Amino acid sequence: MKQASAYIHYYNYIQLRRGNYTPGKEPYYNKTITSAMPKTLRGKYMKLPKHLIPLYDELLLK
Repeated sequence: MKQASAYIHYYNYIQLRRGNYTPGKEPYYNKTITSAMPKTLRGKYMKLPKHLIPLYDELLLK
């Protein structure tokens, strides 16, 4: 479930940063990002939580 959450939030991140998919930098394989995700898919996934933005930035803006 954590990988699914990372994947869903990835779309919110792409919309926020106006970016594109980056092959080889999938957030659902990154242990730092998946460990920060909730264990269930409950909740709202309409916006990316502010505490996750730096984690996605670190992975995708290198």
